Order: sequence, then C-alpha cells, then structure tokens
Amino acid sequence: MKTSLPTVTLLLLAFFASPLFALENESARRAQLQRLRGAISAYGLLHAGRAPARLSDLVNENLLDGPGSLLRPGATAVPPQAELDARADYTLEPLEAAKDMIVREKTPLAGENEVLVAFKDGSIKPLAANAGTRITATSAAAVTPPPVTPPVKADSPVYETPPPVLNPNPRHPARPPPPPPVLGTPTPDHRGPIDDLSGARKALEEGRVAEARAAFTAVTQRDPQSAEGFRGLGDCASLAGDLGAAMLAYLNVARLAPDTPNLQVALAEVYLARGNLRSAQQWLDSEVKLRPNSAWAWSWLGTLQMEAGERAKAAASMARAAALDREVTAWRFKHGAALLSQNQPKRAAAEFAAALMLDPRGIGAHYQLAECHARLGERDKAMESFNRFLEGDATSEWATRARSRIEELRRGR
Repeated sequence: MKTSLPTVTLLLLAFFASPLFALENESARRAQLQRLRGAISAYGLLHAGRAPARLSDLVNENLLDGPGSLLRPGATAVPPQAELDARADYTLEPLEAAKDMIVREKTPLAGENEVLVAFKDGSIKPLAANAGTRITATSAAAVTPPPVTPPVKADSPVYETPPPVLNPNPRHPARPPPPPPVLGTPTPDHRGPIDDLSGARKALEEGRVAEARAAFTAVTQRDPQSAEGFRGLGDCASLAGDLGAAMLAYLNVARLAPDTPNLQVALAEVYLARGNLRSAQQWLDSEVKLRPNSAWAWSWLGTLQMEAGERAKAAASMARAAALDREVTAWRFKHGAALLSQNQPKRAAAEFAAALMLDPRGIGAHYQLAECHARLGERDKAMESFNRFLEGDATSEWATRARSRIEELRRGR
C-alpha cells in the first residue's frame, strides 16, 4: 500500500520535531526539577531532616504551587489527588547509576531514552531510564535532604540584619522625627551594570531593586551554588511582589544552606502575602523553635497572629520581640518603607502596623500607614491614621503635608 505524500510529510515532521521540542522544553523541565528539589529540601526543614515519602506530600504541605507542579511543563490535564503520585511525571525512585539523586523524571519524552535527574550537589543531568530500582531502606538516603542545624542555645542570641531596605528609622529618639518620604520609586541609577554580590547588596540597600535583582540573577547564573545570591534574588523578588520567583529563590537557599538565619521567616512572609496562614504558621513555628532568641521571627509571628485575629497572642509575641532587640521596630519600619516604594501598600501596611505594636511612640509609622490606606482606597482609615500622626506632631512640615492629604481625601469622596 502506498503512503500519500502529505502523510509522509507529517511523519517526517513528527520525527524531526520531537527532539527539537525536547531541546526547546529542556530549560523549563530543568526549572521544574529545581523547584521540586528545593521543595524537598524545604520539607526537610519542616520535618527534622526527613525526606517526603511521596511527592504529593510536597503539594499537601503547600511547598509547591498545586498538583500541576508534579507534571512536566505544558501538561494540561491535572490528575485527582488520589491518583497524583501514580500519574505524576516525577518520582523519588532512584536509578542505579544515580546514588546521590534527589528527584527525577519518571519516563523519557517520546523518541528519547533518557530522563533528567536532579542531584544533591545541585546539578541536573540526563541519564538512561532503564536502570530503575525500587526505594528500599538502604536507598532512601538518596533522597534525604540536607540535615537541619540543631536549635541554638537559649543563652546565645542569634540576630541577623533583615533584608536591606530603604529609609532607615533612627534608634528610638526621645521624640520620633517626621517620617522619611517613601512615595514613588527610587531615582534610577545610571551607572554601569553590576553582576557581583557586593554591588548587588549595595543596590538593594539603596532601593535600586530592579538593578539589584538583575545583579543577583547574574550571580546565580554564574554560580548556581551561591546561597547568598539566591537569598538576595528572593528578597528582590519579594519586594517587587513577584512571589512565585521569591519562593523559588528561597527554596534554592533551603537546598544550598538550610541553616540560613531567618530563611524560614522569609518563606513565611511569602505564604502570608499569598494568604496562606497555615503554611506561614508552620514556617514561623519552626524558626522560633530553631532560634528562640530571634526578634525578627517573633515579630513576624506577631504579625501572623494579628492576621488570624489573635490579638492577645500577637501582643505577647511583639512584646517578646521588642525585649529581645529594640532595633526590630526600625527593621519592620524599613521593610514597610521598601514595600511601599515598590507599590506594595497592603504588605507595607502590615509592616507599619507591626512597628506601632512594637513601639507605639513611633508616630512616623502612622503617617506611612495612612499612605498605605490611601493607596488601597481606604479613605476613612487613611484620614484616621493621618490624624493619629497629627496628635504626636502638629507643627512640622510633615504635619502640614498630613493636613493637606486629609483635605485631598475628603474632596475625593
């Protein structure tokens, strides 16, 4: 039987297109494996170094963006929860030739005989898929994430400067000064591009978030093992509101340096910004248990408790944070200023509210909180916060601006 010319053409196209599609799709497949590897490391942080028994455990713990994360990029049909592990495109089952494997693809793409495999050292390599073995007691160590650092002693405080942000708040003066301006975005810097860690950190400290993000990206591309690079990349993405990219960067830090101070707080902040209080609670409980003297962690636990409506618990957590380190108020204020400058008013409002709980004398936070409410369209709340600011400062230039803003809000009704 003769085959028609159109049929032959289609067959030839399919034959040659399969490897081309695989090549085009490989970067997305590698990125998916990176997310899975990071989520497995994060699971170990939450569960005392244990590996997940099934990949669906990562979905259940909200460490991945839903069941679709267990399918190859481009997949459309997501299986039901009960069939997720059986129909997932990835597995924890090791290969004989990959003793340091973390996670891999189950089967090759059409026309291929290799699968992509993610290893403990951070590499992702294609390997032949015909040497599989079932997970046993001896092979389970192949997927065990890095060990978690034991808790620090209660008498050895652990503090870390939180993500560098804009507009420092002076250390508890007798009378708080007018708040620094935080509206708009930082003035663009026209110096040459940067691609090193020190330059990236400096750009972030100065509020040049987009420039810092590009620099941290260059660092991590050049050195995929740079935990500091990924931490900076996560901080930039979080400030910019790109929560998915922030999560991926922080999970890479969890893979490379799981004992990084306040890493779990950063992850909790992302979950809190997404409205996932349960997962945020898990990360904060873990960080507070690991570092009971971290003022930063206790202050964020207070923020979470406020979001959950637990005001008494929130007040107790904030009081503990303030007792551990008085600078925590300035840290939260700075973070709020940075978020507001990046047009993240809802998240910034939580920061200024936290600063006021930590130190009610900081009247500058009332002004910035008012600006957050104004941007969110909450006129009554904005005017109330401006008036609270005026109760503490009725004569400065900022008081004049506050009155002007109140009039603007009244006219806008």
